[in-house]
Amino acid sequence: MEADYKNYRSIDEIYDELQSKYNVPHFDALTLAVQIQRNEILISGLNIFQRDERPASLEAIAIALGYK
Repeated sequence: MEADYKNYRSIDEIYDELQSKYNVPHFDALTLAVQIQRNEILISGLNIFQRDERPASLEAIAIALGYK
């Protein structure tokens, strides 16, 4: 199974967005950017896509273990 990293925004992109839109301090923007990226990764791993033929990562693990 091939990982698709282009679905995640980089920490730099999120940081720049926070700085430009909300003008938060550097440390807070970096902390929030890391948390936002982590949440986006978790959300994409937990989602089950109805439009996609490929299962989400947790769903793929369950299928490989024999759960249906």
